[in-house]
Amino acid sequence: VLLSLSSHGKYLRGWSMKDGTLMWEAVTYTAAAPSAEAALEKQSDRGVDLLVLGRDADDDGVEDVAVLVRGEVQLRSLADGIVSWTAEAGAKTNDDSGSNDAARFDRLAIGAGDTILALGATATRGHPIACELDPGSGNVKRIATASGVSGLDLSQQMTVSGSDTNQGLLLFGAAREPGASAGDEEVATKLFVVDVEKLLALSGSKRSGKDVGTVFAPETVSLDLGSGAVFAEPVRGVDGASDVAAARSGSALVRGSEKCALVTVDSFAGEFAKLKPADRVRVVQSWALDSGGNCPAAVSPATLVERVETKTVTKKAPAAKRAALRVAVVVADIETNVFTTSTTALEGAVFETKKFVTSTAATPLDRGGSRSAWLVVDGLSGTARVLATTADASLRRIDEKKSAPIWVREESVAMAGEVKFARLPPPKSAAAAAAEDLSVRPTLKESLATQILAAKARFGRATKSELATLTAQRRSRGDKLLPTRDANGFRAQILFLSPDGSLVSLHNGDGRMLWRLFLGGGVDTAGDANGAYRYSVLLPWKDALLGEDEERVLVLGTAYVGGLGGAKKTRAVVIDAYTGAVAWEEVLPFEAAHVLPLPSASEAGSHDGSVDGGYSHGAPSAMLLVDAHAPSARVFPDTDDARRAASIDRQRVSFFTVDQEKSEVRGYALMPDVSGSGHNASFGSTHSPEDPSTYATTQIWTTKFPHELGSIVGYASKPGNEPVHTWVKVLGDRSTLFKYLSPNVIFVAVAPIGAAANREDAAVSAHLLDAATGRVLYRVRHPEARGPVHAVVCENWVVYHYFNTRAGRNTMSVLELFDDSEHRKGVAAGTLMMNALTSRSTENKETVSSFAPPPLRIMGQSYFVRPSATSLTATYSAKGVTQHQVLMGTGTDQVVALDKRWLDPRRPTKPSRETQEEGLLPYAEVLPIAPQAWVTTKHQVARLKGVVTAPANLESTVLCVAHGLDVFFTRLHPSRSYDMLDEEFSYLLLIVTLAALLFGALATQGMVLAKELDRHWK
Repeated sequence: VLLSLSSHGKYLRGWSMKDGTLMWEAVTYTAAAPSAEAALEKQSDRGVDLLVLGRDADDDGVEDVAVLVRGEVQLRSLADGIVSWTAEAGAKTNDDSGSNDAARFDRLAIGAGDTILALGATATRGHPIACELDPGSGNVKRIATASGVSGLDLSQQMTVSGSDTNQGLLLFGAAREPGASAGDEEVATKLFVVDVEKLLALSGSKRSGKDVGTVFAPETVSLDLGSGAVFAEPVRGVDGASDVAAARSGSALVRGSEKCALVTVDSFAGEFAKLKPADRVRVVQSWALDSGGNCPAAVSPATLVERVETKTVTKKAPAAKRAALRVAVVVADIETNVFTTSTTALEGAVFETKKFVTSTAATPLDRGGSRSAWLVVDGLSGTARVLATTADASLRRIDEKKSAPIWVREESVAMAGEVKFARLPPPKSAAAAAAEDLSVRPTLKESLATQILAAKARFGRATKSELATLTAQRRSRGDKLLPTRDANGFRAQILFLSPDGSLVSLHNGDGRMLWRLFLGGGVDTAGDANGAYRYSVLLPWKDALLGEDEERVLVLGTAYVGGLGGAKKTRAVVIDAYTGAVAWEEVLPFEAAHVLPLPSASEAGSHDGSVDGGYSHGAPSAMLLVDAHAPSARVFPDTDDARRAASIDRQRVSFFTVDQEKSEVRGYALMPDVSGSGHNASFGSTHSPEDPSTYATTQIWTTKFPHELGSIVGYASKPGNEPVHTWVKVLGDRSTLFKYLSPNVIFVAVAPIGAAANREDAAVSAHLLDAATGRVLYRVRHPEARGPVHAVVCENWVVYHYFNTRAGRNTMSVLELFDDSEHRKGVAAGTLMMNALTSRSTENKETVSSFAPPPLRIMGQSYFVRPSATSLTATYSAKGVTQHQVLMGTGTDQVVALDKRWLDPRRPTKPSRETQEEGLLPYAEVLPIAPQAWVTTKHQVARLKGVVTAPANLESTVLCVAHGLDVFFTRLHPSRSYDMLDEEFSYLLLIVTLAALLFGALATQGMVLAKELDRHWK
């Protein structure tokens, strides 16, 4: 049985080792408690451990497992997970020890007489504590606390040594200075060793137990880890027997400020009986920390390996075998830029080690440091096989007899926080494009076979094998897998950026990897480790000196200066999206909190302003980066053209921040240029020395929501450069409504959180704000509702999702904003069309400003919807002609598409001729979701994080990718495929059909003429 303990120890599951199926599931604790204080006390106890006993402790015929969770020790059966007994060791200890300091248990072990031991420390003072339980009944046999020893660090895991009946038992781990409280901010700088048997001997006595354990500095045991914080992580086993053996060795990985070391702790038995506790710590291997302050070694869980005792081999007697405990260690050697792997024995006077170089193809520079490892030994050949992960989230299998990894699996896509579409490189020439098209064009025979299979599948006459053949033919043929872009913009690459700096490009045709880049290897221009950066910004970028066919992306990451706490810096990296090569990079001496693209630079870099695939349209060649800790914004990059663009755009650049803790929204603007330079020069003109590279920012407005309303539970704003096809809506009576298309509209939802969300008077308050002035455009209150609220703002409408507590159903509301100025009321559509044709229209010459907003007419409506939402996204086409869809990520990790026409606030309860002519759907309180509306069909995107869309060159098509642990890509057609033919459309069949119709028409015409002639003669 494979056991898993998840969700802070709440769920214990047993899995079959044969086929991986779930055999049973058990819930180890519930939220129920006698009082609120008791519930809070249980929640603060985070100790979780699992100990496979390897025997039947309760005499029911099945082996058992001991579970430690929230201060309780449980004995459960491996057959079905049913609990045999439960012992509240924490509460019992407080009663018997007479101490008011709460017990916190961290580790389970096997004691003398096969008893079960719960080991840990007290919550405040860090005194060692032990509780001995009877394995058959769970009764407490002995419990004790040593007040003479203090400072044990409960924030780190502890390890044990010698946990069998033949050896004394030790407890080992990290400790603070003696006398320091466990709740202090002081980190552990020392180590401790506690004799568990001496600790249990204090049960029932009043002695302080100063001789029970020792707290010592690492230097006293030849552990030159450096002065500063100490972290200890125990080495566990891969299975029950290996875990007990690992506990017997007392092995742990200890890290200091300069070095890390794999150590073991010798027990009190045998030849080590006279050693002092501190002298029992022995170093197996040690390594210097890398430039990022991380341990370069990854130690695997321990494995019991059977080996032959060669000294006992004779001609008459077979070789005796014994189990040896070994671990695998994968080290990222920065100096030689290679990974080295070794297997080491954790017992004996001399630690036996076998080292071998993993590979020189994958290096720490392009993969990062080692993170974790697992050791598997072939029982027949004895070959060590190691599974290792690196900082770039790649998994590889290493064989000690192979010079290169057997296989490598990239998993950084599952960790991606930022996802963007980018163009593929263009064909090298027209001839190359024609050759590519010819290479993937199906033959006449293949096309005919595909047409026949498609027809059979459409009418439900195809067998399973025929459906599989049809699927294979559709995937293998066609031009969707070519590595270059196409005229329709269907072929593209999808970029995934993880927080650790892994940037991966996938082809949207089949998901294959085009290139990968790891930004966490090596050092930056300041000499600090790149592995310390955390990357959260991925933007399209356009270098002013490159042509339109080039594609660049900008990646921003932040890290502490020198790798320590305090001030932060920002690393900006510009990358070639075609090859993954770094074009150039720069380290900025501040933390960038906001990225503000400059409109002038975007317009200048776009040349003709056309949309090319929608991926890089409006990509900036200059921007402002706002300092997170100072009222300033810096021009990036610091070039003449960028400074000139900032000087031009200063007055129309603003930004806002949402403070959910204080329930505030704050708006900021750039201060005037005190140097006196003008702002009316055109972009690209000669740079003036007075154009500054840094601008001061100032807070110009604040909107604070009353505490009675609750906290901010959701907000949304418009994307930059959204395409809008028309700025009016034509009604059924030929009158018009003018859309309010201000790019500064932001949505903020406020609602009670926590226990207050369940009150009867709880409500969700929706607010529309102007980001430039802070003016409240509209507010509406939804009574008997609660968050969280997910929203999307697009053009002149807002759609948001929340929960209606009265109806017990999920609800979606929509708000639409229209300009209600007097000169725009009742304007006929014909008048606007005539003015546009005769160039007499003045509407396009009007300037709508947030500082002088027009009166607004706002319409709203609410609907029930069945799925719960985790995210909302709107689709955009290339020119904005195609209607929008709202893509909703659901709680079941799926994506559903809702047409905007279902979310129209003007849907009538009683349809009229005008509303029918306009195409408004009749009102219904529930939004219908057809099976075709599920974008992911029957698939689930595990742990769905978000949905990203991008327009194709073809107006009817939108590219869509849903990402999480899985990735799902599809093409959407919100208004159907009105401007394209199906991929399997048969042009030959069309020509044959037209020829047959022409021949039939000519033949029929001849027959008709002959018949008419005969009739006249008669």
